[in-house]
Amino acid sequence: MTLCQGAENAKLWCPVCKQGELRETHNLIHCTLCKMRLDLEEDKVNLDFLRERLANVHMEHLDRGCTLSPKFCLHDMFGLNALYIRCDECSTFEVVV
Repeated sequence: MTLCQGAENAKLWCPVCKQGELRETHNLIHCTLCKMRLDLEEDKVNLDFLRERLANVHMEHLDRGCTLSPKFCLHDMFGLNALYIRCDECSTFEVVV
């Protein structure tokens, strides 16, 4: 299963549960199966931007030489709820959006 299936407007699979589809409704990106929700408020983030960021952080992770699959999680840090990429093997932990 890939995060992006090539074309814009292709399904974007949830990076957290890897089974649901991400959907955008007004100022909210949410998963159709799990509780993953990103409240975008006034941010200029949309599904296309998220698709690009997910591809970029995956490539950066691979470029570090780590071959394990990273995990994605929502985490509230410093009063901000954000989507993070995490890999315990190579100590990657950074904000996706």
